[in-house]
Amino acid sequence: MSAKAKQIDRGELAIKFVSKLKLVGDFAGQPFDPRPWQQDILRKLFGKLRTNGRRQYKRMFLALPRKQAKTTLTAAIAGYLLVGECQGKEQQQIYSASGDRAQASLIFKTLASMIRSDPILSERCLIYDSYKRIEYGPLGNTFEALSREAGYKHGLSPSAVLFDEVHVLPDRELHDVLTTGYGARLEPLTIYITTAGWDRQSICWELWEYARRVRDGLVEDPDFLPILYEAAPDADWRAESTWRACMPALDDFCSLDYIREECNRAQKLPAYENTFRQLFLNQWTEQANRWISLETWDNCKADFTPEDFAGRECVAGLDLSSTKDLTALVLMFPNELGGYDILPWFWLPGETAIEREKADRTPYTVWTRDGFLEQTGGKRIDYEYIKAKLLDLAKEYQFRSIGFDPQFAQMLASQLYQDGDGLPMVEVRNTFTVLNAPTREFERLVVEGKIRHNGHPVMRMCVANASLKERTGLVLPSKSNSSGRIDGVAAAVMGVAVGMGGPQSDSCYEHQDLLIL
Repeated sequence: MSAKAKQIDRGELAIKFVSKLKLVGDFAGQPFDPRPWQQDILRKLFGKLRTNGRRQYKRMFLALPRKQAKTTLTAAIAGYLLVGECQGKEQQQIYSASGDRAQASLIFKTLASMIRSDPILSERCLIYDSYKRIEYGPLGNTFEALSREAGYKHGLSPSAVLFDEVHVLPDRELHDVLTTGYGARLEPLTIYITTAGWDRQSICWELWEYARRVRDGLVEDPDFLPILYEAAPDADWRAESTWRACMPALDDFCSLDYIREECNRAQKLPAYENTFRQLFLNQWTEQANRWISLETWDNCKADFTPEDFAGRECVAGLDLSSTKDLTALVLMFPNELGGYDILPWFWLPGETAIEREKADRTPYTVWTRDGFLEQTGGKRIDYEYIKAKLLDLAKEYQFRSIGFDPQFAQMLASQLYQDGDGLPMVEVRNTFTVLNAPTREFERLVVEGKIRHNGHPVMRMCVANASLKERTGLVLPSKSNSSGRIDGVAAAVMGVAVGMGGPQSDSCYEHQDLLIL
């Protein structure tokens, strides 16, 4: 048989095998029916051979955006490898791996469902759900999903490793352990399938850049197959033409209406813009995401002054700095829209104002001159000055509750509660469980135009700088992730927190050790 014939046979054989599989999920029971772009991937990976008849490629890097059926295609490839590529390869060990076992096991679950839907495969395979392992009896081949812990995997002898979502690998340890175990294999294969990330120190970025160089002819590596569906860095991420260029399944099994909705959301909430570009366009972004666009914020501007709210009831948030940074107080007056009209105050230590202005690249001296910022004496924030200002404001407005973070304001809050008529100070711990709901509510009110403000420039700066930190689906405004001061936003979110009512402190076990009796 000629080399050309072999090339056609092995490429088409892969397509034929995949075509006989059944889909899972919403399309369960339907034939796989690989699309032309999927067939092209299979032909390139399995169809191109060396002169000795073995596969040309030892590594494939496939960058696919979200909703392009990465897991389904990867599972089908794993199944093809499991049955010995229909060539009778015996004692093959195929592994899927990712940043955690749950991610890696997605391929296992999909492949297990495909096998159970096929009468012939289900007869020949043993599936161990608890071990995330599948055995193909006739040839003694195995497939297993691995967790990220790499220590005990040094004894493995893989024939193929499929890395799913490489961008979530915390380091290269697992990768190096698995890919250095190919010594006894004639046709070792490593497959990387991933969306873009943000960490340019990661192994994913290293591989992505290498794949680009091979693709562009800057590096000659006949063993490496780069396939990258990605939008150019300067492409218009809002344009449907950009989407189509990098999402091969768009308007097929990836809903165009869904992508339009996600893009519209990203335009309203810049905190989601990077997520949209990273996941759906495969554009590498920065870690910190802007939260609320200035256009959305500026659309909330209204014409009012502090005097317009004299005698009115309000809630407030106080973000007190530890030493020399910005301190913010935001008063929030319920309005007829179901949201709040806000009045902010800001303070900065006078002797560090110039230093902070240079460090933050922000016109604090101009804002002080124009009355938008007050400077207290000394190098540290003057708590007595802030206390006196709050007591003065309590004579003009009716404070229903004032939220504060006890990390820095515990003593001041205690004094404010006891002095004068006693201000209603309420602890709002800056944790995910406490601030998630108020953060989401503040975001909703701004997007819907129910937060109104008078265009205060310091508050506008805080909005422009603000980004979110996320953990297990919970969010809060993050000073560490943001590009500048966000104290006004932090104070406003605490104001929303006390305005929503209910307990504003999380479980004691989030900030105290367990007491063992």
